[in-house]
Amino acid sequence: MHKNIRLTLLSVALFSAVPYVFAGQATGTVTHTKTHKTVHHTAHTKHATASKKAEAKKTVHHASHKVARTTAHHATARAKPVSHAVAASQPQIASGSAMVVDLADGKVLYASHPDKVRPIASLTKLMTAMVVLDAHQPMNDMLSVDISHTPEMRGVFSRVKLNSEISRRNMLLLALMSSENRAAASLAAHYPGGYDAFIRAMNAKARALGMTHTHYVEPTGLSPSNVSTARDLSRLVMASRQYPLIGELSTTKEDEAQFSHPNYSLPFRNTNHLIFRNNWDIQLTKTGYTDKAGHCLVMRTVINKRPVALVVLDAFGKYTHFADASRIRTWLETGKAMPVPAAALAYKQEKATDMASNELTQTEE
Repeated sequence: MHKNIRLTLLSVALFSAVPYVFAGQATGTVTHTKTHKTVHHTAHTKHATASKKAEAKKTVHHASHKVARTTAHHATARAKPVSHAVAASQPQIASGSAMVVDLADGKVLYASHPDKVRPIASLTKLMTAMVVLDAHQPMNDMLSVDISHTPEMRGVFSRVKLNSEISRRNMLLLALMSSENRAAASLAAHYPGGYDAFIRAMNAKARALGMTHTHYVEPTGLSPSNVSTARDLSRLVMASRQYPLIGELSTTKEDEAQFSHPNYSLPFRNTNHLIFRNNWDIQLTKTGYTDKAGHCLVMRTVINKRPVALVVLDAFGKYTHFADASRIRTWLETGKAMPVPAAALAYKQEKATDMASNELTQTEE
């Protein structure tokens, strides 16, 4: 009898470890037999005849949400994760996409869905800064705050007063260090050839850098149509080495900006709180957030004594992208994987199933 019990437990343990794939993307571990059968049936239904296409679409949608609910339920029902790290071939993260590349030899050190196209929020401003610097305009020129060409700015709060003036260099500082949207929009408005020429230059630069899945429609990142991938953004971070001023301004911890017409001053702080930690060596950084993009982070930093480009996209929670950067660094330096909160994993699963459902709908249409 004891032998039968041990065999049964071993069978359950082996089955629970089988990874499942949904809509072409590995999303986790099978939680029980019924869920596995549902996903398998969904994949089979997708290839049904044209007369049953509407029914297949309904089945996929139902199965997607059932998998999301089941995964979220099991993640929430677990006991609190252990506080110590465990050995792992690759760490689990809470973000939708991530990539780490060794800048010395181009080797990919870590990748999780690196080619998934996503909105990138204010990571856009790195390209905005590059295009500004490529134009070789004087950094001490005084620019007026002008958002008239950027409709995405309507209704967006800012402490910066419209039509007030500040130097081009300080516009760049505010856009990079504290992600000031009015500064980014104003830099594009004062570009040679005008705002539209600026957007064309952003996309031309992306193509020149081999960012084949990247597209920009405005300079701030407020539009969800500004999209890229973790792999493309790694290329952008690599290229940033040719722009030392971007590294200098983006890693400034805090500053007080002096405006004229009218005269006033405003304090600004860096949006990446890792900048304030002594245990990180960060040479360039940019953060971003919108509801569609989630929390995003790119850095040029040092991990395990190697210069790297680090990209994290679509993270849940205000600090999850920073936590994922730390998880990846811990793994690269020690081989240990740190636990991920259940709520963050549930968010990641929900976003993954929603994206898979949307992609299927677009394919069928």
